Parts: sequence; structure tokens; C-alpha cells
Amino acid sequence: MTSSSGTKFPLDAKDYELLERIGDGVYRARCILLDEIVAIKIWNLEKCTKDLETIKKEVHRLSSIDHPNLLRSHCSFIDGTSLWIVMPYMSCGSCLNIMKSVYPNGLEEPVVAIFLREILKALVYLHGLGYIHGNVKAGNILVDSEGTVKLGVERMPTSSGNTFVGTPCWIAPEEDTQQVDGYGFKLDIWSFGMTALELAHGHSPFSKYPHTVAPPLTLQNSPCPVYEEDNKFSKSFRELVAACLIKDLEKRPTASKLLEYPFLQHTLSTEYLASTILDSLYPLGERFRKLKEEEAKLVKRIDGNSEKLSQVTIEGLLTSGKPASPVNPVSCNAAQILPMLQNLLIQNDIQRERVISLMQLYDPTAGKFAVLSADFASSLCYKFRDLILQVS
Repeated sequence: MTSSSGTKFPLDAKDYELLERIGDGVYRARCILLDEIVAIKIWNLEKCTKDLETIKKEVHRLSSIDHPNLLRSHCSFIDGTSLWIVMPYMSCGSCLNIMKSVYPNGLEEPVVAIFLREILKALVYLHGLGYIHGNVKAGNILVDSEGTVKLGVERMPTSSGNTFVGTPCWIAPEEDTQQVDGYGFKLDIWSFGMTALELAHGHSPFSKYPHTVAPPLTLQNSPCPVYEEDNKFSKSFRELVAACLIKDLEKRPTASKLLEYPFLQHTLSTEYLASTILDSLYPLGERFRKLKEEEAKLVKRIDGNSEKLSQVTIEGLLTSGKPASPVNPVSCNAAQILPMLQNLLIQNDIQRERVISLMQLYDPTAGKFAVLSADFASSLCYKFRDLILQVS
């Protein structure tokens, strides 16, 4: 389809050797003709909701970007029912992978500042071209062994479009309500602020909530107040985050303005990354495999407990401990509830608010939804957690 690099990369799958998976749908590969290591993202077009012409136009636009802090593709082409996008290999992977593997509680401020400064440079460039990135987050911030930082770009809607973009935990309030009103670039600034918190804490502020709940929470409660009094962070960092998470679009700063904030005025060079967090990292493929193995073990553990839990009814779960508020009996056993809880258990310990927000149980006898009260759901939540521990 396209070739954007100065070096002519081949447009045929047979000219590439897939070496190992380094992400979901992403491979470390070798370009056989050039004997060069690259990364290849493979999209299954049969599962894509866009038509081929739209995809081609997006890929062409992506190939036109040219900035040292943006991950520009070498080339892309269709192979059967798949779209192959060949990119430079960022050997240390994403910030998300690095945090999951080594720094689950977040990165130190000097490191965070370097990543934020480099990403802001990329946003200044994109916004200058009239593009919104639309998905700024740690998973899209990539780094190589020398400390070079690049922002991965998956799609680029124009600032005048109303296309929904982003990931729920990072989206701006105005994006969720589709009321951008000419301030499209400010969407990226909100996501940038959420990413700053993600890098500093190891997770986004709303990551413990399901995606269907995160956007409403963003609308109702800015995450900023939670961190304004957190002494773990410097005043200049808190000021930067607070500026990004202003709901008033007119007051939210631009990317170029953020570069002038005190937190980014004395940032270290990218070489500091190589000498601190990058030198001691295991190879990217090995880290990815280990994370997948840990996830598989947890899923197996949950699935193994499913049969034991399936014999327990809700009424039985509530026979001891704190009594629940009176509610109509719900004819549903634990096995029916478990699938709804499984995704929550995989990522985090059960949280009361998350269960309350999702837990609507179908009552076959009444033919309608029976909504659990807050106290009932809270009690059920802790009973399930106790049971999981008992049968483990």
C-alpha cells in the first residue's frame, strides 16, 4: 500500500520473518532483504468495522507524519485478510509494559518529566498540522534502548471531526458528551494529564473501574483533587496535572504552553532513561511472555474456582457476616454472577463501587431486572472475595 521511509522496505509478507510476539498483534520481525529488525503490527481486516478504502486513507495520512517523537511506519500492505504495518523496533517497549514488569507503583518524577516533555513535542507538531492524536496513554509511549521516546499513532481524526476516539479511562469530559465546539486539540491535553498520573502511579485514576463506568466518573469527578494534596509529588508536578484536567476548555492550556510549565523547565536528557530504568530491563519479548503467563495463571485459578462456586447460592453467601438491606429474592446462583466478576478479578481485587455499578441480576420469575441495593451489593462483594480466598 505505502512506503514512507527513505529506505525502500518490501511490500510483501514473504520478505519478513516474524521472530516473537512483543504485544497484542505486534511482532518483533526481521526484514530479510535489508537484514533489519523491525516491529510489525498485524490487523485482522475481517474484524475491522471500517471499509478498506477508509483504512487506506488513514494509513496514507499516518505515513505523512514526520517528527522525531512520533513513531512513523516504514510501510504497510495487505496480506490476505490482514493489514501489515511495518515500523521501527522500539526495543524497550511501551511505558505501560515497563511499569507492569518492573515499576507497578509508577516511575520517579525525573523519569516522568522526560517522557512528558518528549510527548508534548509530538503533540505540538500534530496540533500544528491540524490533527488530534486521540489516544495519549502510557501504552502508546514507546522507548528504545538509547532512551529515544516516540508516541505511537494509531489513527488521526482532524480537529473538526466528531469521531469518538480515545480510551475510556483517559477521555476528556467534552469528548464523552461530543461537545468539543472548536477546542478539539484540548482533548489530547486532558489525556496527557491523565497519562502523567498514570506514569506517576503505575495506573490511570479510573483504571479500577469498568470502561462503561469510567466516562461518567470523568464527567462527575475530576481526578485532580485526589492528587493535589499527595505529598509524594512535587508542587510543580501537581500544578501541571491540575492545568491539564481543567474542565473549562478555554482555560485548559495548549501543548506548547505546557512546555513552559516549571515541571518541564529543568528536565534531564533522554540519556538519563538509558542509565536508570532501561539498562536493567529484560528483553521485551521475555517481558511480554511473562506478563501473559501471569495473566493465564490467574484466569486458570478463577476458572478452577468456578465449579466450586457454582454450587453456592446468593442466599447462602449472605447467611453470615454483615446483614444486607432487605431486597426482593434474586433467583440467580453464584455461577451466573461469576462471568460478570471475572474480568474485574483478573485485573484487580474486587472493589465495592465497581460491583455496585455493574451488578444488575436478571430474575427469570419476574421477567425483569432486579437491581441490587448498595448494601446488598457491598455485602455480596466481600462474600465473593472471601470465597475466592477459601477455595484457592
